[in-house]
Amino acid sequence: MKKLMRLIVSLALITGLLMGCATAPAGNNGAGTPEPKGGAEEAPWPRTVEDDLGHKVTLEKKPERVVLMYFGDIEAAIVLGTAPVAVPDADMAMNGLATLKQYASQIEIIDLGSRRTPSMERILEVSPDLIIGRNTSANAYDELNKIAPTLLFEINDYKDCLRSYGKCLGAEKEAEQYIAEIDALMTEAREKLKTYEDKTFVILWDLGKNTFGAFGKTATGQQAYFDKEIGFGLTPPEGYPEEYGQISLETLADFDPDYIFIIGQLGPKESGYQQIYLQEETTKSAIWQSLKAVKAENVYFANSAGLNYSTPLGVKMAIETMLDSVVKE
Repeated sequence: MKKLMRLIVSLALITGLLMGCATAPAGNNGAGTPEPKGGAEEAPWPRTVEDDLGHKVTLEKKPERVVLMYFGDIEAAIVLGTAPVAVPDADMAMNGLATLKQYASQIEIIDLGSRRTPSMERILEVSPDLIIGRNTSANAYDELNKIAPTLLFEINDYKDCLRSYGKCLGAEKEAEQYIAEIDALMTEAREKLKTYEDKTFVILWDLGKNTFGAFGKTATGQQAYFDKEIGFGLTPPEGYPEEYGQISLETLADFDPDYIFIIGQLGPKESGYQQIYLQEETTKSAIWQSLKAVKAENVYFANSAGLNYSTPLGVKMAIETMLDSVVKE
């Protein structure tokens, strides 16, 4: 399968939307934070921001030392020009996710430990002027708010993420510009993929033991592969799950799709977070080898960040990955 490893995605595709640099916040290593195109003027300060749980924070000036409570929001902060100073699971995110690897040598982000049990001592040590998290950190709100003003948001997709962070960072215009650019790219991709409406697609993880996780047909905040209005408009096989589900290798053979996308899973830190795609038992299986997509070399691998609709850099990488894999120009 000559093309199996062709698209462990190159980060060069990100640079088109992230030209230039902004001054690095205090606590970073001075390499700078990429600034989105547009050069929008900052919103006036002070400003009062209300989060999705009803907490209100008055910010006298643009925050410079921002702590995030979820690693998945690092991308939004970078896109909007303010790299965080500390984040739980930062080492894994910066060194394991394809969307962030290129920034690992440019931006110093202190790792706060596990997202489930972040180190409050480290948060205190970095002296943040703002803490931003998701509503899943609600139980820790009182403790966090004693360290620095804290805002928590309910975020369903990359658009929610950019808009929420835009309010906090005075970057609403940049957020809307990035969203408009992605919408245009997705519309263009959907038009190009219409040529393949008669082909069937599956988006899978190899869970081992001849079992796969499958993204379903229904669009969510994490994916919109099969949606014909906001996503790629791909055609799934008949009987494919409506929502996320698990399917056996035998069921995959019954589907016998024209294209298979395998999403990677992060390996352990000791491996450098090397992505794991297919289990050895899968590749050796006669059933796997008999699949139409395998025989036609239409099996593609994507970094776990690279077929993702929930983060701003991830959705752009998803568009590039899909087009580079399928559309032959």
